[in-house]
Amino acid sequence: MPRKDYAFERGGSKHLEVSWIGGWKDFVVRLDGSEIGSITNKKELETGREFSLPDRSILKVQLTRKGLGLLRDGKPLPGSALDPAKRLGVVYGLILFIGGASLLVGLSGELLKIQLLQQLFGWDSVVTGVIYLVLGFFIKRRSVIALGITVALWVILMAFDLFASLWMIKGFGAIRELKSQ
Repeated sequence: MPRKDYAFERGGSKHLEVSWIGGWKDFVVRLDGSEIGSITNKKELETGREFSLPDRSILKVQLTRKGLGLLRDGKPLPGSALDPAKRLGVVYGLILFIGGASLLVGLSGELLKIQLLQQLFGWDSVVTGVIYLVLGFFIKRRSVIALGITVALWVILMAFDLFASLWMIKGFGAIRELKSQ
């Protein structure tokens, strides 16, 4: 049975507990161990439900495309799927992972003299990795400019990959033509 605990404020004590059975069935909301409400199935959870808390605030629980949304008086709880800090953490975590992986693979190929890695990645991968790591560092510090540069760089690289892929696809026709001769 999955279970998650949440605080009402960032860094605060986790007083709210949610638990459910696989497939989002029998969803239960507890505050300091006392049940304050339940939701029977996934469809009801997707619709969302509001619960009154003892301090007269309203807790809204809803399963969204982003995950389990928990809002207290319209504000996302820290660590919930709608928490902007959590969403940003996923973004910079992904960028740091891409940067670290690029750096590691590029350096491995160059330093260990692995020809295949050198041909596929090499020093350009090392440079790209360092750039992504630096941008990820600034994104973690909430730099909109760094995120914009990262997105632009990613789009440019993907556009180049798409262009290269379209040229590669032409190879199928060339192979068929050469085999028919």
